[in-house]
Amino acid sequence: TDNPVGYNATTGLYTNPVDGSVFLKTGNTIIDTAGDYPDATIGPGNWSQTSADDFTIATNTDGVAYDGTFYYMITSGGVVNQYNTSFTATGVTWNASSDATGIVYEGGNFFVLEKSAKTVHKYNTSGVFQSSRVAGGNDVFAITALNGIICVLQRPGAAITASIAKVNPTTMAYLGSTTLAGHTSIIGSGGWFSDGVYLWTAQGSVVKAWDINGVDSGVSFSPSSSPRNGQIGHDGNVYSDSKSTTIRKFTPVAGSVGDSTARTSTMGDGQPLFIKLK
Repeated sequence: TDNPVGYNATTGLYTNPVDGSVFLKTGNTIIDTAGDYPDATIGPGNWSQTSADDFTIATNTDGVAYDGTFYYMITSGGVVNQYNTSFTATGVTWNASSDATGIVYEGGNFFVLEKSAKTVHKYNTSGVFQSSRVAGGNDVFAITALNGIICVLQRPGAAITASIAKVNPTTMAYLGSTTLAGHTSIIGSGGWFSDGVYLWTAQGSVVKAWDINGVDSGVSFSPSSSPRNGQIGHDGNVYSDSKSTTIRKFTPVAGSVGDSTARTSTMGDGQPLFIKLK
């Protein structure tokens, strides 16, 4: 009843008005989306998926691009179909390279990954071919754009290894490849977020994220309804086609800071305990 100045009883957060230090009452957790507490221990995140977010498209898809207005889904045969934000086909289609295994939009152009040729093909917004660049090792299976660079997920050697091959989207120059560090037993499908590359691993199908330099961020998600196959991603969400016409949306839920168990002092006074976040 005598809460000090700076305490929010709803969230359990106490901000010291003198030195700016922050404490969180045990029994409460918060998601640090703004990165205000970099020294706090972050619990594991997850992916949220509900059947209400599912939608059906006319044909199987092997990738999706998003230009800020429309979705562009590509079939393995290279047919690109445009959808609005309600996932209704607009009737706009165009043909890209066959044996497609991914599409991405970057800098006003589309980039399609052709699996058998291990090649990235560039198209303008009308679907007119511009140029190509080989960017693969023994195998390629996903494409995205990170930090304005076209990135291709490839296997340079053994099946459990993976690298990011980089291509300049303007000049189509090959910029080399970077090994993804700290992983074992990679499964074939690759999923992408706007903040890094996420891969299925054999350890419980956990997905981990690497940045464009191949640094393991330590972020992992264990979806309760695992999509496993046909990973396609855009703008922070992941859409799984499961190699079918049903698309499922997975939204990332960041890990939280704090202690979900309410704890009290062991000094016998029954006072609640707080965790220092900052």
